[in-house]
Amino acid sequence: MAAGQMKPDGTLALRRAAKLAGLFAIAVGIAALLGWWLRLWTAVTIVPGWPPMVANAALMSILSGAALALLADPALRPGSKRAACAFSSACALAAALTLVEYALGIDLRIDQLLARAVATAAMRIPGRPMPHTALAFLLLGLALCLLDAGER
Repeated sequence: MAAGQMKPDGTLALRRAAKLAGLFAIAVGIAALLGWWLRLWTAVTIVPGWPPMVANAALMSILSGAALALLADPALRPGSKRAACAFSSACALAAALTLVEYALGIDLRIDQLLARAVATAAMRIPGRPMPHTALAFLLLGLALCLLDAGER
């Protein structure tokens, strides 16, 4: 089948949905980063009353979204595959460093590199993603990087 034709199993539709999800994750991450830089709190919290998306979580959202959008391309090229693995690895690394900070009780000074966070009641440490958020991004980054490992 030529690229772009619908396969009987619906793979093309799933790839399109995955690409849209990746692009949405990128948009949410960019909106949150812009919110921190421009002090637009509605972009940081997304929904009033929700805890803010810290800048590092926004970056991880952008990185994982970019990896997903690249991997969803039906005509995936080797360069795109390497870029997707680099993005997802960077996401996993940022998440792992955050978990190391929590586990060892140390500050690697990565929490406010992108934006100065204002402390809120929902934040344990200003600018640091919550542990469960970091764990989710760690697992997501690893999964995206290993997504096609079985094909080799």
